[in-house]
Amino acid sequence: MRQDASAARVSLSGTLRVGVIPTTLPVVSLLLASCRAEHAGIRYSLRSLSSDAILRQLDEFELDIGFTYLDNEVQAGFAVSRLYRERYVLMSPAGCGEGACAGLDRWDAMGGLDLCLLDASMQNRQVINAAFRRAGVQPTVVAEADSLLALTSTVQHVRMHSVLPHSLLGSVPGNGLFAATLLAAVERGITVAEVTYSDSISVAEHVVMMILSQVRNYLPSHEWVKQGGWNIADCVARAYDLKGMHVGTVAAGRIGTAVLRRLKPFDVKLHYTDRHRLPEQVERELNLTWHPSVESMVSVCDVVTINCPLHPETEHLFDAKMIAKMKRGAYIINTARGKICDRDAIVSALESGQLAGYAGDVWFPQPAPRDHPWRSMPHQGMTPHTSGTTLSAQARYAAGTREILECWFAGKPIRDEYLIVDGGRLAGVGAHSYSAGNATAGSEEAGRYQPA
Repeated sequence: MRQDASAARVSLSGTLRVGVIPTTLPVVSLLLASCRAEHAGIRYSLRSLSSDAILRQLDEFELDIGFTYLDNEVQAGFAVSRLYRERYVLMSPAGCGEGACAGLDRWDAMGGLDLCLLDASMQNRQVINAAFRRAGVQPTVVAEADSLLALTSTVQHVRMHSVLPHSLLGSVPGNGLFAATLLAAVERGITVAEVTYSDSISVAEHVVMMILSQVRNYLPSHEWVKQGGWNIADCVARAYDLKGMHVGTVAAGRIGTAVLRRLKPFDVKLHYTDRHRLPEQVERELNLTWHPSVESMVSVCDVVTINCPLHPETEHLFDAKMIAKMKRGAYIINTARGKICDRDAIVSALESGQLAGYAGDVWFPQPAPRDHPWRSMPHQGMTPHTSGTTLSAQARYAAGTREILECWFAGKPIRDEYLIVDGGRLAGVGAHSYSAGNATAGSEEAGRYQPA
């Protein structure tokens, strides 16, 4: 019997039934990951429950452990361990702007905001209500939601504000939400990190797919098939071989370089422009031609792929003047950021024939309004920002987010390739890729978007 007990202590097995209030799910996943590393034989049954349901199921032995807020009622009759102290952040819609949101870092300053909060039956909401009461504020709650997804969607599309625990920030989708611009993060000493490299290969593959679909006129040909036709002459009227074309990338970071490597076997002439020139060995390996400016590169390229970040230097980089410097009948592929291209200039260039095609999966604003001209312009191959969101990439997101949060909670340095802002300045990959400033003006247009 002693031997059996000793073996059980070394290698645990069975199913651990865990009840979790929704706002603690990101933190609990870190704890379970550590437990998994120690005891690989344990399986987990994770249930998102209210505080009352957790207490009841613990009392009835339907759960083995529960994660909830601590108060006198919870502590009575249970073994309790304190994990962390929750902090709260204000989440505002894109386009709120730093001026409009200035000073909203205190409970008593939020009284005039239209708020969307979690359902009144949830304990997190009760904690928030108590904080408002202590501040002497009667919040204006216009909407309630029973899930994080519903709450963030309401903030994004209905133009409201919300208050969330800091532990949920890694789970909040970023498109269309003003959490903090880089400039605001620098000014306030906020650390900003991203899971760099998580979607690089996914995006690079998407770029190559879009280049081929444009050059080979794939999408119109597919439409003929869907319509029951066999119009070969129409299908090939705008179809070319990629071989022999000059293809250039604006920026040759992790995504741009991955695109270049995937294009080399197509026997194309490869070009790039970047503020940081690639090592000579890489230039020789890929037979690359470096250009000191975007203008000098686009004048010789049949296809231009944009792989640079959006910041003040790249905002509307591809305007009417830049597009006029390109070869007539060239293609633009943009999986970087929609605002790097001037919306109306792209439409005009496609209609005039200056551009033969435009494909991308980034828009400005996002989500794009139903009447956004890029939805209906000719010779386009747009997708709704999916290039980096394959299931393979999502697995890498999760692993990287866990690493960043573990470092943050443990007070350990976050590695440079993940850091964007730290200590009141651009840091790590952020210092390499960005310039300071605000390039988000106009995002409020996303408020016109209504899901079908």
